[in-house]
Amino acid sequence: MINLLNAFIIISCALSLIRIFIFFMAANIYDAKYTIFHGKNRRKIHSYNPDVTIIIPAFNEEKCIERTLKSVYHSKYSNKKVIVVDDGSSDNTSYIVKQFINKHNDFNLELIVQKNGGKSTAINNALFKKVDSELTMVLDADSELTSDAIEKAVKWFINSNIIALAINVKMLYIPNLVGLSQKYEFISAYRGKCAEHVLKTMYIVGGIGSTFRTKALKEVNGYDTDTPTEDIDLTLKLISHYGNKKNIIGYANDSIVYTQPVQKFSSLLKQRYRWKYGRFVAFVKYKSLFFNIDNKFSKTLTFYQLPMAIIQEIFMIIEPYIYLYLLWVVINYKSIPLLFSMLLYCTIIVGLSMIKSGTSLKQQLLILIVAPLNFFLSYILTLVEYFSLINSIIHSRSIFDYKKNHASWNHVERM
Repeated sequence: MINLLNAFIIISCALSLIRIFIFFMAANIYDAKYTIFHGKNRRKIHSYNPDVTIIIPAFNEEKCIERTLKSVYHSKYSNKKVIVVDDGSSDNTSYIVKQFINKHNDFNLELIVQKNGGKSTAINNALFKKVDSELTMVLDADSELTSDAIEKAVKWFINSNIIALAINVKMLYIPNLVGLSQKYEFISAYRGKCAEHVLKTMYIVGGIGSTFRTKALKEVNGYDTDTPTEDIDLTLKLISHYGNKKNIIGYANDSIVYTQPVQKFSSLLKQRYRWKYGRFVAFVKYKSLFFNIDNKFSKTLTFYQLPMAIIQEIFMIIEPYIYLYLLWVVINYKSIPLLFSMLLYCTIIVGLSMIKSGTSLKQQLLILIVAPLNFFLSYILTLVEYFSLINSIIHSRSIFDYKKNHASWNHVERM
């Protein structure tokens, strides 16, 4: 039995390493294509300044909405309009926004106050009643854009095939294990997003700073309201409608936004359960994408990425126990080489993930020094994903009967 388990782990690790190698090679291709494209089209990119509307849906965001607005206000990009949609907040969100408008009368900022209806409803309200710009960016009310983030994001749309872009989300740091585990998670995801752009396997354009062609958003009737993860649902909706072979659902690595980490383990469980449950709902809704042979879809998405997402969830049922088994082997057999290999693996992955990430050299060194701890920190996220999966299985009936769902706000504590 032990030999079979060891063989399973070795084969799984080998396949994982092959997958990681392919992803990092694709990420390097992404870098090369980015450099070549921007070099050939420097003048066109410089003169391309489409109008963009930034929609900020908000519900009880008095602790952070001002910081978000300041980050947008200080953006270098001038051809922009900002709409905050207060979705029936019971705190001072609207008051703070009004004060900001009065203080910065040179800022093209509008406030919509509506009855509470959920995040998707809030975004759609602004999209269909107020937005006539070429591009639309959706920004969470607890995030902070860098000064050139909007400019960098919109420049990508000089490529007429791009219809939606995720931007580079970085995690603010909080000094506890839960915060640190999330920071390393986002660092590791960075190069994977670059690879997904090249391989045409991206199916999640995250809600923080996601940018779209307004025409495309309106053509698919905006965001649906029957899912708790409106960003995953919308991405699959766009792919289902437009395809992703010629049209590009991509990633703007040079456009950076910072978001707040979850501070407590219980809150992280709540957040990740919503993400996982919502992803399963989206998979059920757009199940026709799985193994779809239509020529408008990339086969890397329909025959690999989407089915692999399900396989990974199945593997998640045993992953926490494999982790503990490896620790048992290290302790029981005093296998220092195995422990060293696992710690080195974590360090190498983190190091490779920071290539062209825009992180300062000092920060990179600090991150690398602590990187071996990520082997242990990752177990926090493994447990969170495990319990989220079990909870989703328990509530599987409502996943398949998703039309009875209605998207609502699921806040965690704010910094």
